Amino acid sequence: MRASPAVAAARAGLTAAGYEVRAARWLRYPSVSLGTSSDGFQLGEVSAQIDVFQPLWDGGRIESGVSRARAAEAAARAGVAETELDMLLRLSAAYHEAMRNRRVAAIMAESVAEHRLLVESMERRVRQEISARTDLELAKARASQVEQEFTAVQAQDRAATRRFYTLIGDPGFDLGDPPAYEPAAHHPFGDEAVAMAVSCHPRIARLAAEAILAHAEQRLRRAEVMPSLGAQYSYDRFSGHQVGLALRVQTAGGLAPVAAAQAASARLLSVEEQVRLARQEVEEAMALDLVENLSARARIQGAGEAADSTALVMDSFLRQFAAGRRTWLDVMNAVRERTAARIARAEVEISAMASSNRLLLNTCSWRPGAQSEEARP
Repeated sequence: MRASPAVAAARAGLTAAGYEVRAARWLRYPSVSLGTSSDGFQLGEVSAQIDVFQPLWDGGRIESGVSRARAAEAAARAGVAETELDMLLRLSAAYHEAMRNRRVAAIMAESVAEHRLLVESMERRVRQEISARTDLELAKARASQVEQEFTAVQAQDRAATRRFYTLIGDPGFDLGDPPAYEPAAHHPFGDEAVAMAVSCHPRIARLAAEAILAHAEQRLRRAEVMPSLGAQYSYDRFSGHQVGLALRVQTAGGLAPVAAAQAASARLLSVEEQVRLARQEVEEAMALDLVENLSARARIQGAGEAADSTALVMDSFLRQFAAGRRTWLDVMNAVRERTAARIARAEVEISAMASSNRLLLNTCSWRPGAQSEEARP
């Protein structure tokens, strides 16, 4: 949060909105006009002119202005929360992408080592004239392919890590090892997540505040056509001291205030439709994250069983190849299938973690300091 210029800009806007609320409140107090005048024939004689006006009734103009400023402050506050949420979602995406790449890279590194051992084994068999040279070429081709895939994953890992460091503004931050999948922690919600997100999502809160702002703007424009009544005190050297009631009417060109009120009404309808659209979009995004999270839980067990089974198949094929009952192509395919199954398991576990994090963030349930606070003595 400290490193994000977007968050800093949003917080500065909130500070400005707070000052605007104070400025709107000050309009309830008297306004003072001071001036001087002099006789055109006696330039040395200068007298003061004072005019003090305390509004008593203005058709709701001042209160509408205060309500408008408060709504703008509420919208700015929700805008800060929305910017922070967007920042955290981007950070979460970069983190989990880096963790996915690191887990896949670790699996690929083991696969590279396995293929190199297979190449060395086949080289010995070719020298001993036990196997054909085509088997050696197949082993080298598969090993080269795995090494290229490993290099690509490493590049993806560096890119995701750099993106993470850019977001947090700390290139020395230690990402640590990939987290372990925990079923109880990484599937935190059921169908209630959608309603929770709609009730607290900062984007919906911001648009709702903007709807209140548009309504206050509508009332303000309508009040501008009304006169204002107030107590007035004035003094000049010709009239002396005067105290009384004053009725003031301020007009703009033609029917401009009426047109401005109509524009504010149309803007209110537009914002209300945006609120409904935002609610639909949040519901859709949450439903997709929930489906991803729940489907990941269903797939993880199958992915784990597939990874274990392919490991057993690979070991069996190696023994059967040595006994002459399997071809070298069968062995290489088994090795590739085992690697693919392990990668699939890692990816589906990271998918569960990433979707769980998004669900917690969007439902306002994420508490990053809770565990650290509980761990303190």
